[in-house]
Amino acid sequence: MRRILYNMEFKGRGEQKTDGEYIWITRAFAPCMRFTTEITGDGGSGIFENAKGIITSNFLVDDDSDVVDYHTGVIFVP
Repeated sequence: MRRILYNMEFKGRGEQKTDGEYIWITRAFAPCMRFTTEITGDGGSGIFENAKGIITSNFLVDDDSDVVDYHTGVIFVP
């Protein structure tokens, strides 16, 4: 298996999905990369199919709805 290690900083904006609930939608981009992730019940497909690993995400949404999201990941790709 190949190992992918990364640390990235994403910046963007967030918006509360509905009034009174703590559900937010965020859109953030890293200067060197952009990717979209959709997780479904069957586990999705593509280059990360059957991948294993861990991704941590630590983020902050400020009073102006600006988002800073730090990702650290170790991914094992078959």
